[in-house]
Amino acid sequence: HAEACEVLQANGCVALANICIGKDAAGMQRHQAAVEAGAFQVVVAAMRQHAEACEVQANGCLVLGNICCGMDAAGMQRKQTAADAGVLEVVVAAMKLHTESGLVHSYGHEALSNICLDPVLKQAALGFGALRLWLA
Repeated sequence: HAEACEVLQANGCVALANICIGKDAAGMQRHQAAVEAGAFQVVVAAMRQHAEACEVQANGCLVLGNICCGMDAAGMQRKQTAADAGVLEVVVAAMKLHTESGLVHSYGHEALSNICLDPVLKQAALGFGALRLWLA
């Protein structure tokens, strides 16, 4: 049962990541709709519940990185909303736990880089134990 749940969570993250691809106006609307529907809370919960599941962690980081792109006012608000939902904490935890996973580190780096364009959020990530090179 637990293994099936992990697969479901990992696949759900990939599906949401695919929906939230794109940096054009339509893509940004999808990012915003995902946030308004509670995507951050759902992905954070999945990553916390399945911390040992590398695929859940990688796919969670992927979708979080996709949703958190954008430098306009809405994009900056998404970054703050992500941080408020616990995204920085779970991404840093995933990268610290899954040191051998290239996917967790690649997608985690993208997520942290997108979110930590805000200097306050960068400091928060460092407070959770992020390495500076993960934020560049």
